[in-house]
Formats: sequence, C-alpha cells, structure tokens
Amino acid sequence: MHACWMLHIDCGEQDESVCKTYITHLRDLRLQIEDCESRTVARIREPVDKDPLKDCLQKATGQKKVHAELEGIKKNLDKVVVKAEEVLASPEQSSTPVLGSELEVTLRKMDHTYSLSSVYLEKLNTIEVVIRNTQRAEDILKKYEDRLSEVYKVPKDTKEVEI
Repeated sequence: MHACWMLHIDCGEQDESVCKTYITHLRDLRLQIEDCESRTVARIREPVDKDPLKDCLQKATGQKKVHAELEGIKKNLDKVVVKAEEVLASPEQSSTPVLGSELEVTLRKMDHTYSLSSVYLEKLNTIEVVIRNTQRAEDILKKYEDRLSEVYKVPKDTKEVEI
C-alpha cells in the first residue's frame, strides 16, 4: 500500500513536469509566431519604393519566407497540441488550467498570424498582376501617342494610326 502511494506521487509529479514542459513549448512557439507576425506587420507598413513592381516582388519574396517559417512552426505546434491534449485528458494537475489557456492562446495566435500572412501574400500577388497589366497598358498607350505625334494631322481613318 505504501509503495502504491509513493508511485502515485511520482506519477503526479511526472505529469506535472510534463504539463510544465508543454507550457514552455507552447510559449516558445507563441514567441516564434509573434515574431513572424511582427515582421509581417512591419512589411505591410513599409512605404512603397520608387519602383512599385520591384518593391512588390521583394515584399512577396520576404513574406514567402515568413510564411514558410509559419508552416514549420505550425507543424511543430500540431505535434505539441496532440501531446498537450493527451495531458489535458488525464487527471487534472495544478498546471492543467495554465496548459489549456496557453494552448488556446497559442492556437488563436497561430490562426490569426497564418491568416494575416496568407491574405497579405494574396494581396501582393494581386498587386503584382495589376502593376504588370498597368505597365503593359502604359506601354501600348505610349506607342499610340508616339505614332500620333508623328502624324501632322488627325487622320480620318484610324487604321493610319494602328501599330
């Protein structure tokens, strides 16, 4: 009977230690997520350079790296979530409420940051397409302007102006 009681204390202490280990893992992951979030927000707030296409491409390249980093963090988080949920399903330890809270906060932070990064990448891709199309339209317009400036009088037939 005495050995059983000692074994129960050891298991309880071990469970408590495991609980605290997962809390630490979750906090470390959340710090990594927050770092990705702050880099994304900083990139969003950066003013546009003189060359918008180049700036857009640079921002997209940088954000793709952050997004890949988030994907790696997400995989690690998924592993910790499985283990933490096992601990949460076992008899409650004194650290269990903290673990549950850390898990919830970290998952919310990951969802928010991953969504922010995804939407920002989509917007950068859209902006790139718009800039490229605008530049093509400007090039075509410039050709027509050049052709029109070569004509001394406004032609009656538009075919005289076509390139």
